[in-house]
Order: sequence, then structure tokens, then C-alpha cells
Amino acid sequence: MKTAQLTRWKWILGVVIGAFLIYMGIRTWTKYSTGEPVTTSDLISIPILLMALMQLITWGLDSKAQRDEMGRQISAKSANISYYMMVVALFLLWIVDRIVFVRKDDLGNVTLFIALCLSLVLQPIVEFFLARRYK
Repeated sequence: MKTAQLTRWKWILGVVIGAFLIYMGIRTWTKYSTGEPVTTSDLISIPILLMALMQLITWGLDSKAQRDEMGRQISAKSANISYYMMVVALFLLWIVDRIVFVRKDDLGNVTLFIALCLSLVLQPIVEFFLARRYK
């Protein structure tokens, strides 16, 4: 495919993922505000869509860019940075859990669920900022 066609498909895919992200956010907020039960699948879809959108913005549709030397360096650096950020976040969430969330909620262990969502979203965001630094 030509570069213009790939750019057009990247924008179309980005708009579709962004629209689903906004839809799921509004749907989840509406369920929460009306008192309906918010399910785990409602909440997990938001970080998954955000992860897909950040991967698309960072790498586009060109998989070669992610596999070349610069792409590997960006991925390695972002993985290292996000690992340490995740360790700190998990530690802080554990402390908050021990102090504040002594009671049981419908979602179970809220702290572990938040850690899961963070782990899905953090690395693509760090990769995005590192990729912008090299461009």
C-alpha cells in the first residue's frame, strides 16, 4: 500500500478506536450514575481500547518501525521505565488498600483490579512519549 493509504487507514482506525473508547466511557459512567451494576468487562474494555489507541498513535500501521533498532530501543526503554513506575504504583496501592479499603466491594479486590488496568495502559503511553522524543 502507498503511504497516503496507510495514513488514511491509520486515521480511520484511530477514529473507530477512539469512538469505542468514548462510548465505553460514557456507557460505564451512565451505568454507575443510574445505579446499575458496572461489570468487570465494562471497566476492562476502557484500558484495552486506550492501549490499542496508544499503540496505533505510536507505531501506526508500520510494523517494521517497531522491529527496527530504534523501535527496539524505544520498547526496551519504555518497558524499563514502566516497570519501575508500576512497582511504585503497586506499592502505593497496597498501602492505600491496607489503610482505606478494609471493606469488601462488589468488584472484589479493587486494588488488584486497578493494578491490572495500570499494567495494560502504562507501557504504551511511555512508548508514545519516548517515540516522540526520537522523531
